[in-house]
This record gives sequence, C-alpha cells and structure tokens, in this order.
Amino acid sequence: MDQTFQSLMRMQTPPESEAESLLLLNRTTAERGLELSWKDAQDLALVRREALGRSGRIEIGSETVGKIAAAFARSDYLTQAEYAPVLEKATEVFYELKNESEDAITDDELIRLLADGFERYGGDLERFLASRELDARLRFARYGFEEEREEEDDDEKEEPEDD
Repeated sequence: MDQTFQSLMRMQTPPESEAESLLLLNRTTAERGLELSWKDAQDLALVRREALGRSGRIEIGSETVGKIAAAFARSDYLTQAEYAPVLEKATEVFYELKNESEDAITDDELIRLLADGFERYGGDLERFLASRELDARLRFARYGFEEEREEEDDDEKEEPEDD
C-alpha cells in the first residue's frame, strides 16, 4: 500500500467513533426489532474499513453503511440474529461492486439493487450475489446496454404503422 493511501486511511474517523455512529442506526431500526450491539457495531466498522482498503476507496463517515442498514431493515426476511452478518456482507459487497461497476451505478442505486435482490431471493443475499441476474444488471450499468435497448425501443415507436 502506498504511503499516501496509508496516511489517508489513518485520517479517517477512529474505529470507536465509527462504531458509536453505527449504534445510532438503532434509533431507526429498533422499531423493526433490529439492533446492533457494541460488538456488532465495532465488527461492522472493521468490515467497512477492510472493504474500503481492499477496494482502494476512501470514505469519510459511515453514511453508506447507514443507507445499507435502512434499506435492508425494511425486509421481512431480516431477523435480529441475521442482522449484523447481513449488514457486514452487504457492506463488503457494496464496495466490491462499486469497483466492478466502475462507479457506473450510484451508491443509492447499488444499495437498492442489493436490498431488492435480498427480498427477491427470500433473504438469501449469497444466492442473489451468485445469481446471473446481478451479473446482468451490473453489466448493463457498466456498459450501457440498457440505454441502447431503450434507444432501440424508442426507434421502434417512431416507425410509422402500415395502414
């Protein structure tokens, strides 16, 4: 790891502060019966830091993890027992997919994609991550196939009908 990147990583919020801010998520998720313990928050902060390091990304604050938690907390498939592990996996995957998609998909779109996939696959994030559906959606975002398809659809609409 180069010196500049290491310096930037040290300037990030201390892990304890990050864990404390993650505990604030409990204010909104507790109504769904989902809460992080102090250890869960520490582990999630560590997972986030490691994922950022592996992906070569820099992010100040834990806003992304908060958005992930809010999106997944809406799920009827998420239980307290699975809450922290699912958030950890979703956080890891989020940063990995941001790189794979070359940032062609916004943070909010990617979070929505992951949360929707979690729902469609009955709360099985691993199965969704291994699905061809995810791969296709990321390819579309990265290479713009959806845009081309939309343009083709527009061209078809503009053709005059035979009377």
